[in-house]
Amino acid sequence: MRALNVGGREKPNGFVGEWDTLQYSGNKYQERHMTIDHDLCSLTPIPKEDAYYDLLYSSHTFEHLLDVHLTYVLPDCF
Repeated sequence: MRALNVGGREKPNGFVGEWDTLQYSGNKYQERHMTIDHDLCSLTPIPKEDAYYDLLYSSHTFEHLLDVHLTYVLPDCF
């Protein structure tokens, strides 16, 4: 199973499989755990082909985005 953790620091506890972490650069702690550098406010697709991931996980991320960004990011995640 391939999964993507959007906005997280590292692989969530208790989950198994291959995990990528999508995080913005600029924070040295978060950069250590980041596997994909992508700006969720850029209105550009996540840099992976469609249906690449089997699972998407995010906690405490989407509420920090503006509606204009969410209307792009959420369908892209789907």
